[in-house]
Amino acid sequence: AMRAGAAHIGVATAREALDLARLGHPLQVMSAVFPEELPELVAAGVELPLHELAMAREIDAAARHAGRRARVHLKLDTGMGRLGLLPTQLPEAIDALRSHPNLELAGVFSHFPLSTEREASFCRRQMDAVAAAARALADAGLAPRWVHAANSDAICHLPEAARPPFNLVRAGLAMHGLADMGESRPEWLREVASFRARIVSARTLPAGSSVGYGATFRLDRPMRVGTIAAGYADGIPLALSNACDVIVGGARCPIVGRISMDYTTIDLTNAPGAAPGDVATLFGADGAEAVSPADWARVKRTHPYDIICSVSPRVPRITV
Repeated sequence: AMRAGAAHIGVATAREALDLARLGHPLQVMSAVFPEELPELVAAGVELPLHELAMAREIDAAARHAGRRARVHLKLDTGMGRLGLLPTQLPEAIDALRSHPNLELAGVFSHFPLSTEREASFCRRQMDAVAAAARALADAGLAPRWVHAANSDAICHLPEAARPPFNLVRAGLAMHGLADMGESRPEWLREVASFRARIVSARTLPAGSSVGYGATFRLDRPMRVGTIAAGYADGIPLALSNACDVIVGGARCPIVGRISMDYTTIDLTNAPGAAPGDVATLFGADGAEAVSPADWARVKRTHPYDIICSVSPRVPRITV
């Protein structure tokens, strides 16, 4: 993201921010932080959310102790109901910013609970509230450098959320080339994420054999069964058992049997030449075939966010 020109990196937690602070790029924690996390965050120059008035005093104290000013983004609750100051609390927020000399207002932001094409009017009311807050802060001599609200859905469907006064957008799911379930996909968005694992075994089992825990799949004919070195501990949902395909050598191969913690078994009938060491594409493209995280989400009855976030830390990430 930095190499592509991102102005900021937005992260969820203090630990994520501190892991990235060594890179020297502007960082903002988007979610709540706890008082005991503030000294290290302020010392590292991480920009912080001001989502409760009491936090102004806590951040100011940490900044005073560090001998520097802390940059904060005022978080408004314009409809999410989760974190943030209500717009009616803006005068109190202005007083808090003025009365704590070690705070520097860097931005004002909010979050969309509904950013789909069908709910654009709800989002526009939220954007109006954020824009009004930005004007009020400017009138008070506290003009925010950054004004932002747009998540991936808004990037795709609400272009006005990237127009003045808004000047940052927060790409999450869209960075994988994914759109939320039921939403249209912009022409410029294409899937780029893939999840692959290697085959560790490929052997022919006789008719009548069962596969996996619970013997949920029984062979009605001799079948070449492959075992992939990845399972639900790696983020493959159990719900995909006997219900989805992987791709081997450009051919779709059904998952057979219950997915195990560390292994997934597949029917190799469509890939007769597959051998141990070959790569299986769990989601992503291989040749003319593709499996999407959205396919997994439909089987699991969830959304693609859940699928992407559930890929285990033990799966190596390779950036191309």
